[in-house]
Amino acid sequence: MMKNESWKMISDCPDYEVSTRGRVRRVTPWHGRNRVNRNVFLRLDVSQSYSQVTLSRLGNQRRYLVHRLVALAFLGLANGRQTNHINGIKKDNRVENLEWVTCSENGLHAYRTGLSKMGEQHHNAKLSDWQIRVIRRLPKMNQKFIMAMFKTSRSTIDEIRRGSGRTRLLISN
Repeated sequence: MMKNESWKMISDCPDYEVSTRGRVRRVTPWHGRNRVNRNVFLRLDVSQSYSQVTLSRLGNQRRYLVHRLVALAFLGLANGRQTNHINGIKKDNRVENLEWVTCSENGLHAYRTGLSKMGEQHHNAKLSDWQIRVIRRLPKMNQKFIMAMFKTSRSTIDEIRRGSGRTRLLISN
């Protein structure tokens, strides 16, 4: 066992415990008819962006996010809140790296730490920053012509002309 590691029972699955280091283990010696070695650490599914573990209760299996299990056990219940990795590393599930935040705070943290891409770097960006600047400088031009020129929708052109979205470009125009 790691130094300074403490364990707590997982409230949804009392056959399991989670540690302050983000490890999960089975504590009951039986799993159905099979004897299970106590303190066997469960294999985490790390193929996803967040570490997950599959736990069994009354014959039903369910996947859990490890950082949520750690936060619920050691930080308490926080209704309507999300778990944030303070250092931005999604696999670092130590309790000292976790905190409860609102959805807004979580998004702001991702932006400030560079985890969330903005502007033309965002995966949903349809137009480059340069194209948006050009569209904003063509307020009197026919909208259908602009739509055809940039191969985009009327609503996208309307948003750009109103100045909503990519507001940082308004300052640097």
